[in-house]
Amino acid sequence: MKRLILVSALLTTAFTLNTVWAADATMPANTKASAPTTIGKCNSKEAVMAADQHWANVLAQHDPKKVADLYEKDATLLGTFEDIPLLTFNQRVNYFKQLFEKIPNVKVTFNQQIVKLLKEDAISTGLYTFYGNGADGKAIAVPARYTFAYDSTPHGCVLIMHHSSVLPVEYRNINQIG
Repeated sequence: MKRLILVSALLTTAFTLNTVWAADATMPANTKASAPTTIGKCNSKEAVMAADQHWANVLAQHDPKKVADLYEKDATLLGTFEDIPLLTFNQRVNYFKQLFEKIPNVKVTFNQQIVKLLKEDAISTGLYTFYGNGADGKAIAVPARYTFAYDSTPHGCVLIMHHSSVLPVEYRNINQIG
């Protein structure tokens, strides 16, 4: 019940994204999720922040399967550059494959991390920035907001929900709006 409430609350925070990437690419039928790659337990703010950084470090390796392995089998990813929820391992692999093609050498830096510890789970939310090169080779930075929901399992701290969206341009300089 607690997980259902947590997932429902996170889904209601999702915003429609302006950038849409095709999600219809398919993976071979024999591609399966392995046990989630985890780091520690979700029992302290430091441990959750380390799990966040572990996700960023794995993302920087540019291996779609390794990134997808960070998510629980039935996790939900509301990706920064996607307009539909990604509910399967193969969808997450395809998403990260496309991300690495669109933004070569992509890396993420956390700008602000807010951690909330629950009895057995944790939520990390805040701001991060994607850095990399665009298709033209020019350096780009994409500021975004994120929410990671973690489940504490016997295997460690596992991602069960990830929401990310580009910061709305019209709100970046709210004091300048007329």
